[in-house]
Amino acid sequence: MSYDYSFIGSEIRRIRKNRNISQKDLANMVGISEESLRRIENNHNNPRMDNFLQILEVLGIDFEIILMDDCGSSWHLINEQIKAIDNDLENLSLSNLHTNIERLESLKDFTSASYQTKLMQYILYYQGIYEKDINKDYLKFRDCLLKALEINGKSLNEDINNTYCDIEKRILIKLSEYYYYSNAKENSRAILTYLLENVDINDNNYIDILYNLAKYNYMQKSYNEAIETCQKAIDLSSKTNNYKRIILIYYLLGISKFKFNKKSYKEDIEKSLILCDLLKKPELKIIINQSVSSILAEK
Repeated sequence: MSYDYSFIGSEIRRIRKNRNISQKDLANMVGISEESLRRIENNHNNPRMDNFLQILEVLGIDFEIILMDDCGSSWHLINEQIKAIDNDLENLSLSNLHTNIERLESLKDFTSASYQTKLMQYILYYQGIYEKDINKDYLKFRDCLLKALEINGKSLNEDINNTYCDIEKRILIKLSEYYYYSNAKENSRAILTYLLENVDINDNNYIDILYNLAKYNYMQKSYNEAIETCQKAIDLSSKTNNYKRIILIYYLLGISKFKFNKKSYKEDIEKSLILCDLLKKPELKIIINQSVSSILAEK
């Protein structure tokens, strides 16, 4: 098998510009000269492996993604467990969450050292969700998420303007939830604004960002903005074939329309319930019905 390596430099340049990082700043963060980076980006020479990995880390790119999904890789078993937990969370099925987190923790001793930080970030992320959804302890929820960032050298106390890998984007999205539920709305808005400006619309996390922004607007009683954001999420879901959160987005669109006195709210709520049946999510359907009944009873 032959490889064309000439695209590496130009791809690095495109991604760097997309992240709004100057050539000088990237060179400084990697620890190489600006001229060396310029030569790499102009395809005059291929980067050394250590420099290449450092460049990817600074740009927030998961090099491991190339290997982790292959059967036999040290990440494969972890990834299967992560998928199982994510599936339960998507279905709001939390009964096995604690057990599944313990299973994920048990894999630490069998994991390559290169993956230890990332694995711990996932463990702390899920532990935070457990604290919030099962124990109703929002402070521990926040602390788990912040610790998950800190083990990779990142802190919101210093500056949000970092580059973030996939799990770190998920952590930030959850932190935006914590802040608007704890009335630190300016922090929530700052995180969501940063993510909207720095995450590509084709990123799997982008739908979650829009969903959280719509929830933020709903909590702020900015119902028209919530409607617009939900519609944007629905349109993007169709364009990218990413239907993550689509049930909850239609639900949020419906209750936002109800609050905004739009008669068409029933159609969107009905779509969310139909999708629950089609996607075989009976527990989610029960929760949506209960929530809708409660909201309609308020008027």
